[in-house]
Amino acid sequence: MKRVIGLVAVVFLLMSGFAPADEAEHEEEEKKNELAVFAGALTNIDSNRTGPSGGVEYKRILSPKISIGGMVEYGDAGEREGLFAVPITYSPTEKIKVVFAPGYVLEESEQEINETRGGEEHGGMEGHDEPSLQAKTTRSFVARFGFGYEFEISKRVRLLPTLYFDILKGSHQSVGEGVVLHLVYGLTIGFPF
Repeated sequence: MKRVIGLVAVVFLLMSGFAPADEAEHEEEEKKNELAVFAGALTNIDSNRTGPSGGVEYKRILSPKISIGGMVEYGDAGEREGLFAVPITYSPTEKIKVVFAPGYVLEESEQEINETRGGEEHGGMEGHDEPSLQAKTTRSFVARFGFGYEFEISKRVRLLPTLYFDILKGSHQSVGEGVVLHLVYGLTIGFPF
C-alpha cells in the first residue's frame, strides 16, 4: 500500500512539474488576439473644437513587436465623423506602442444652402431666398500616427493611455491644400484572448 501511495505521489509530482509549462504555452497562444474599447476626446486643431470620441479595436499579435488589426471610432468635434482604419503597431519595448493606421473618415456636417422658392405657398414672392440646412457626408483618407504606454492590470485586462495625430486629406474644412489635423487622446482598455 505504501508503494502505491508513493507511486501515485511521484506520478502526481511529475505531472504537476510539467503542467505549468503546458499552461504557459497555452496562455501564450491565447494572447495572440486582443479586443479593446477606446474612450477619449477629439480636437480639430484647425477649428480648435473638441468633442467626445469612442471606438472599438481588434488586434492580432503577429510577433512580440508587431501587430495588425482593425479599428472603428466615432468622434464629434463640430462635425460628426466615423473612422475606419487598419492599425499597424510596433512595440520597441514591451510597454511602449507606436501606431500607424491608414484608413478613411466619413465626416457628416450641416451646410447652409439658399434655395430660391416662389409661388403662392411662399407668400407669392417670386425669387424669395430661404436658407436651409442640408447634411453632407464626405469621405477622406486619413493617416493616423500615435503612441501609448501599456499597463497590464491583470492577465485579462490592459490599460493603454493613447495619443494619436490624424492627418486627413480631402476634407471640406481645411486650412490649406485640403489637409486637416486632428488630435485624439484617451484611454484604451484591452482584453487579450
